[in-house]
Amino acid sequence: MKKLIASIIMLFGLVATSAFAQSLEQKQLDPKQNERYNNLAQEIRCVVCQSEPVATSSAKIAADMRDVIKEHILKGESDNQIRKYFANHYGEYVLLRPQLGATTIALWAAPFILLLMGGAVILLLMGKLKSTPETIPPESIPTEEDAEALAALKELEEK
Repeated sequence: MKKLIASIIMLFGLVATSAFAQSLEQKQLDPKQNERYNNLAQEIRCVVCQSEPVATSSAKIAADMRDVIKEHILKGESDNQIRKYFANHYGEYVLLRPQLGATTIALWAAPFILLLMGGAVILLLMGKLKSTPETIPPESIPTEEDAEALAALKELEEK
């Protein structure tokens, strides 16, 4: 008896999900909505494929995400609301063109700032190297003995 009831419940669940899927497929988008759908599907990244928009991905989750886009368009939501829904649900990573914010600006500016700082350090070090006086090695500094030897050489040369 329990198996019969479980089978009936599973059958109703299967019928309900297939009816929902058919009802979503039967709802057609008008040309303007279809254009919005295509644009949004190109702007939203597949979370499985990573670098591929949901429009071209063959992953099951991409198909589900396309259905969600269609559902939200049929509800009358704007493109920004749909983008915000996906960003809240999956994170900013899901947007192929993320919103411009403080973190985005910092990520784009950091390499240039680090490059400028490195260049400044190199220029400062090069300036210090040029400004330091040349030191004479201690071996080349003449001593008293060297002076006496030079004087003896001069005397010999004069004779």
